Amino acid sequence: MPAPQLLDYLDYREYLKVLLDDARTDKPWFSLRYLGGKLDLDAGNLVKVLQKERHLPERCVSLLESEIGLTAQEGKYLALLVEFGKASRPAKAREVYERILDLKFVRPNVVGTTQYAYYRDWKPTAVLALLHLGSFRGGETEIASYLEPAVSATETLEVLQLLQSLGLARKEKGNRWFPKESLLTSGDGWKDLAIREYQRQTILLSQRALERIPPQDRDISTLTVTLGKEDLAKVQELAKEFRRAVLQIANQTPSPDQVYQLNLQLFPLSRRVTKAGGIA
Repeated sequence: MPAPQLLDYLDYREYLKVLLDDARTDKPWFSLRYLGGKLDLDAGNLVKVLQKERHLPERCVSLLESEIGLTAQEGKYLALLVEFGKASRPAKAREVYERILDLKFVRPNVVGTTQYAYYRDWKPTAVLALLHLGSFRGGETEIASYLEPAVSATETLEVLQLLQSLGLARKEKGNRWFPKESLLTSGDGWKDLAIREYQRQTILLSQRALERIPPQDRDISTLTVTLGKEDLAKVQELAKEFRRAVLQIANQTPSPDQVYQLNLQLFPLSRRVTKAGGIA
């Protein structure tokens, strides 16, 4: 089995787990206690790092880089992964994540930067859906005129070129663009930071719709309820079933004529209250 490559990971703790398991095959002495000693870190604390309960102290990063023989690029990548893991503010996390990608995708055989760009913004999904509604003879200028909120022709062309690079759209003579796939969904894999940014933008779009789109052309409702911990999974499953049903309707509609964005949002408005009246 080939040795684990750090640049294949977005969580350095998962890399360390695999590294330790791999190293023990040829180096039985390469244990948690041994590595903790080299990092000047108690073995118990190192276990908590591997269990994702803690992060490596900054002083340990260069020591780890030297101990496992990372290259200069890998050393920078490791430092960024630790910084990313510790980032508590979304804006900071996004900034570090993009620096990670700058290093990660220097390698020509790694695919992913365009997928990241697709979900980082709301416009690619909207433009791709719009292409399914008909042929736009005016190219990016005409397509841009249909988007709500307004988007420039230059931005729209950049989006179209991104879709083309992903194999989701094609350009024909006369500056006419066509889709190459019917639907694109990310399933349940919403942990990527780019997708979180995409979700953030669509939530902001719903706020804009509340203020600018007539009620008869939208559906925005709210519901505040009390649930037990065991109920959350049931509601999440209902939401999945609803999304699947909507996708089925979209697949079967004989005459689509507009692009819609559907957001389902469920989040706590309080901390958990114990039966005794305390805070869990």
